[in-house]
Amino acid sequence: MVNLTPHITIVTGTYNRVTTLQKLVKSIRDTIPAPVRYEHIIVDNGSTDNTEGWVKSQPNLTLIQLGKPMGAIHAFTHGAALAKAPYVLFATDDITFPGNAIMRAYHHLDSHPNCGAVTFAHNKNRQEYRADVHPVRSEGEGLQYQYPYPQIALIRKWLGDECDWWGANTGMKGAFTYGGDNWLGAQIIERGYTIDIVKGVVNNEAYIDDEPRRMNKAKHKADATRYFSHFPNWPIKRDKPTVPQRDDESLRVLFIAHWLNARSRREKRALVSAWEKVATVWEFDYYNEKKPGEYIQNAMHVFKPHLVFSQIHNQAIVTPGMVNKARICSPETVWINWVGDYWPDKVYRKNIELWKQFDALLPVNMDMLKEMRQYAATYPYLNTYEEPPASALPQVDEYDVVFLGNAYSEPRRDLWRLLDRLRPKYKVGLFGNCASVKSDGANHYNYAEGRAVYKKAKLAINTNEFDATGYTSNRYFEIIASGGAMILHQRTPKFGYYTKSKEGTHYVQWNDLAHLEALIAHWLKPEQEKRRARIVELAQAHAVKHHSADARIEYVLTDIVPRLAKRFANVT
Repeated sequence: MVNLTPHITIVTGTYNRVTTLQKLVKSIRDTIPAPVRYEHIIVDNGSTDNTEGWVKSQPNLTLIQLGKPMGAIHAFTHGAALAKAPYVLFATDDITFPGNAIMRAYHHLDSHPNCGAVTFAHNKNRQEYRADVHPVRSEGEGLQYQYPYPQIALIRKWLGDECDWWGANTGMKGAFTYGGDNWLGAQIIERGYTIDIVKGVVNNEAYIDDEPRRMNKAKHKADATRYFSHFPNWPIKRDKPTVPQRDDESLRVLFIAHWLNARSRREKRALVSAWEKVATVWEFDYYNEKKPGEYIQNAMHVFKPHLVFSQIHNQAIVTPGMVNKARICSPETVWINWVGDYWPDKVYRKNIELWKQFDALLPVNMDMLKEMRQYAATYPYLNTYEEPPASALPQVDEYDVVFLGNAYSEPRRDLWRLLDRLRPKYKVGLFGNCASVKSDGANHYNYAEGRAVYKKAKLAINTNEFDATGYTSNRYFEIIASGGAMILHQRTPKFGYYTKSKEGTHYVQWNDLAHLEALIAHWLKPEQEKRRARIVELAQAHAVKHHSADARIEYVLTDIVPRLAKRFANVT
């Protein structure tokens, strides 16, 4: 189960500004990349326009209804107290975020432990972006100077809680709107944490002379008086933190995927989900991006990931030069490329200049390990099975024998013809495409249906027509993870060594089609049912322990990454 705790909580106080609120929400959705998790809390001061109805109709928005105008100080303090994320973004209802402003702020706050908040520069009433500042005094000499305060800002949750955010329950209690951000800024710096201005961390803001602004202006003097009563000689900027840091820097991973189509992106989520459990993940599909080089460079520059985990197979799409330029944007990033296909000439030997750009390669064809070590550190890697959807599996027929796979080669066509010939004797399910044999359907990348078919079958077949050392597609793992069919797996050199699987315990090996036919007849005998069920049970437990996506990520982080970089020692 993926950890659903958000990385960022956005808090917005609003009153009768549904049109500008909609623009804000759209800019956030356009700005935060998948699958970075965020929640957006809208605190409504009793709007009489369509604010409440619109917010309730939107996904990923949480409405807190105050019922009457209580002001921004109460709204933001109340909303932030409910935040679930370690970082809280205050965003008023009259702004929008351009580009990667939010992710730039996230990276900076996450990677600078003495930073308490990142403030956003704005362009209200001017053409250039500038951050708001107010007077503070230096520690020791007491010199007065201008220092930023967090109006639109990304703030540490624990620190904001300790400061009472905009002070609705403490120093600014009874105030309406103005001075709350100054209060928070003063509390942060007096605890020795900084409020940083970061290049590119900006928001667009238009001056709106409307009812909410006129209401706020009417209370401006009283609000300011309350703030100055606490800091008549300005707050003191401490030189170092006086309270201990409670956040750990998160592991940031840029996941560069190879999605052939919308279905594969929707269905092949196991690795992404596994990374989400241990890291903040920025996902990017290079295969369907018009300018992949520019996108990767931008993500590297903004996000500064500790690790890039990619599946790039084609240097005509992502060139060695693109990778090199991206690496310049974040020199300390470790880049591991998973080569998730078999083909020695069409994939491995065709992309040699590309392989040289990576810190490590993870081939699934073990015959290529030695050859690839000429270009980068190379470690064996296996495919995995996909997690089934949370909903119930679809209803499917029960079969004695099943094979799921296209007949794209002569050995595959021979297999299809053999299984088709066995149909009068057994109930055989063939899923895929074969010109000369009737198919029972096609479920390529439909992992739910595939899981259901395997779960209801007695025997399932896996092939290795390449005779490659240790190689298997994800089909092997999908079958043994299903807990239904016993797998008949084609002989593969060193298969047990690389998969930790045992013949006769987790699978039954077949050598040629005549041998396969004999095994089918043997294992479908009623007297073999208990033994078959025992192999299935052991195989499923083996899959969960050794071949889940979680196991693959653990292997990368505990076995491979420590050999490549020491910087992970301080990252959780």
